[in-house]
Amino acid sequence: PGKLFTDGSIPSTVTGLGKFVFYGNKITSITIPDRITTINGSAFSNCGELTSVKLPSQLKEIPASAFYRCSNLKDVYCYCEDKLPSTEGYTFTDTPVATATLHVPAGSIEKYKAVSPWNEFGNIVANPVRQRVTFAMPVKARYFRFTATHAVEANDRVAIAEIDIVMK
Repeated sequence: PGKLFTDGSIPSTVTGLGKFVFYGNKITSITIPDRITTINGSAFSNCGELTSVKLPSQLKEIPASAFYRCSNLKDVYCYCEDKLPSTEGYTFTDTPVATATLHVPAGSIEKYKAVSPWNEFGNIVANPVRQRVTFAMPVKARYFRFTATHAVEANDRVAIAEIDIVMK
């Protein structure tokens, strides 16, 4: 079921992900909405083409085998800051987390490094909390200029990993 769904976001009206909901799907990336607090067991198991997952800030639990055998997973964005999602055994089994990058809120890196399975990721980097900039009036422009005000890591490097521009 659902084999045609390959990229995108789950609608914000969805409140839960059932067991095996995307099992074996050809999905390549997914953004899970903030209303979802639990990803049920094996929800994304055997999604061999999945490369990127964005987990919501309110996520509380990821049961067993949720991301089992996601053989191409490269980036996981977990926006939880205060309390990390609880996980059960085999959450990322047979998934190459040792070569994947876990993007977490600035200031939370040490929390993730201290707890399995998060500490099994080969790279854990600061990913500032998602921000939305809304202009009061329409703006006509050919270019955007971004100026860094501070670096979130000690090496004074600044990187922009992703920008979404929404036009109405």
